[in-house]
Amino acid sequence: MRACLPVILMATVAGCAHRVTVAAPPIEAPTVTDTAPASSRQVATTAPELITTCVIQDGKIRVVAAQYDMATGDTTIDGRRFSDVYPAPSPPYAEGVEWFARMDPVRVGPPPYDWKFRYGLPITFRARDLETLQRVGERDGVPLFAEHGIPAIIFVPLRGCEFQPYQAEYDVGPVRGR
Repeated sequence: MRACLPVILMATVAGCAHRVTVAAPPIEAPTVTDTAPASSRQVATTAPELITTCVIQDGKIRVVAAQYDMATGDTTIDGRRFSDVYPAPSPPYAEGVEWFARMDPVRVGPPPYDWKFRYGLPITFRARDLETLQRVGERDGVPLFAEHGIPAIIFVPLRGCEFQPYQAEYDVGPVRGR
């Protein structure tokens, strides 16, 4: 009898329920009255943002001023496309060079740590931090840079302010206790 009680109670409550339908009031489209003169109804545009970026020119890193248009994503210098003013051939950038594509090591600095190997992901320097980089060598026309001229870690230019770090492999031997 206990199992039947909830079923009977639910059937009784369901039979007593009323369905109420409420009609929503009609929605009228708002009317737009444009009283502004035709000359002020232009699409709002933002002025290009002034930026600084870097280029490799004559084997040196240079910081140049440019304009960045947020609406189109274009970077220009004096109204000309950035890539037209500063093309990115290989060299001086490493992206299209065969030894870089093969991930070959680079030889810079005194032995025994003269061979540097690709290390980690590319990094982007801020323009103000580039003054710490000094040229320490070259491989097949691609300049190699290091911070303060000390080649513990070297930086190979990829494009703009983006560099691939290279570092020596260190063999420290076995760890005590193993």
